[in-house]
Amino acid sequence: MSHRRKLISIPKTDCSPAQQPSIQIMKKIINKENERGKKNIAHYYYRIIAIILFPLMIFLEPRLGSDGYLYFTYGAAVLYLFIYLRSHHKRSNTFLLVNFYQIYTFIGLLISAAIISFRVPMIEVGETGKPNGLFWVLMIFLIAGLECSHASYSRSMSINVRRPAPRLGRKTTKRIIAGTIAISLTSATLILLKYSAPMFLGVDRVTFWTQIIPSPLSVFASVISQSFFFCAYLYFNQKHEKKNTAIPIILIFVYIFFSIILLGEKFSVYIIYLTMWLFVSVGFGAAPKINIKFFILGFLMLLAVISLVIFSYVKEGKDEIFILSRIALQAQLMWSVMNEGSSILLSGANWQCFFGCGTFLSGEDYISLRYLPTHLFHAYKESGAGLTGFMPALPVLLWGLPAALLIHSLFSYFFGTIQAKIVKYIKMQNFIFALLLWKFYLAGTILWFAAKLIVIPGLVVVSILLILYKFIGRGLFTQSSSQDETDQFVFTHQVK
Repeated sequence: MSHRRKLISIPKTDCSPAQQPSIQIMKKIINKENERGKKNIAHYYYRIIAIILFPLMIFLEPRLGSDGYLYFTYGAAVLYLFIYLRSHHKRSNTFLLVNFYQIYTFIGLLISAAIISFRVPMIEVGETGKPNGLFWVLMIFLIAGLECSHASYSRSMSINVRRPAPRLGRKTTKRIIAGTIAISLTSATLILLKYSAPMFLGVDRVTFWTQIIPSPLSVFASVISQSFFFCAYLYFNQKHEKKNTAIPIILIFVYIFFSIILLGEKFSVYIIYLTMWLFVSVGFGAAPKINIKFFILGFLMLLAVISLVIFSYVKEGKDEIFILSRIALQAQLMWSVMNEGSSILLSGANWQCFFGCGTFLSGEDYISLRYLPTHLFHAYKESGAGLTGFMPALPVLLWGLPAALLIHSLFSYFFGTIQAKIVKYIKMQNFIFALLLWKFYLAGTILWFAAKLIVIPGLVVVSILLILYKFIGRGLFTQSSSQDETDQFVFTHQVK
């Protein structure tokens, strides 16, 4: 559909009183189409700004990078990003919510890039920051990713589900949810009582789950965190059926307690929990409105998480200044990559090393040892710690900027399709298939944004389960009732 669309109007003709209601309905439809056309035209200009201006800024910043210049350009970028995201919000509120992980990741990197540009020492890579165009490269990746995701998300949401995956009955689904939550929380309680917790023992979570907990039980760390999806689904299902939500709310706080105390998790798990929550809320048509209250609540939640992270690090013997420095320097890897020669930035260093090469088991190891002091790299490997901010640093280093941006755009387009499918199947209350799609999406997101190769076996398993469930399970599962059959409706409307 062209962005330069003409506004529609109704020709003035005489009509009888009986035709007036139809005319009014037509006017409403046409006004809505005209408003949508205006939004698309405005968004078209935001894209033009990004395409023309941001690449230019990459070259200008290292040459004109005075403090005054940085304050002005970064302030203008913040204003642009606010207007751009608001434009997306007007077109599709739910799109922004299901893309929370990508938006959060890049906004965190942008804040870090701005801090680094003001000549801040980077304690891990042993360098002092300076303007090198990093901020604008991250802006390009963010805009390109969101545009591609929106294109596939909106397209997928407007297409009928012609052959939906089979669905278990409601009672069976509720039994599975209740059983999984019970197993997860019971196992968490028993592990806590028998082996204590990282916070109580003063050790990091990697040491606790690899050296203190017996190997067969280590799988429960993943089971406990991923089963939060069940909890979110239970809450919104109860709310949808107008039933008491007290038990799901209590379960939410129990999950957060075990995540802090027993799992020893930091930022990552809470971001994944929030992403799960937003996906399920969108599926049930209960998506929160993005307004001042939303941002205030989000800010308070962020402060609470930061406080918990600092507290847990201090219990492990870490220094508070070190912790805050690491939070602020998420983009130090990408800053280091931007200082490489033009040949690497254009064509990459070694495309094969994303999955490991030579003595390196993964791209994560390759880029870490390239920029970390050797003693710090080995210390991190022994403790199970490591750097963050591998996206887009690792793809750019290995494949070059043009190829990395292209691959990121393709991944984003694919993620947009999966996001739409998850929302649709939650809407149809097909919990099992929605859960499998979510696990596939989460594994793919972690693989691309965090360069964690450990998720690949799980990604393969989930892919096989999705195929088996949709195509073979059709003959094994039946709808539990005629009511369930009628709930397998087609999700055809354009999401707002």
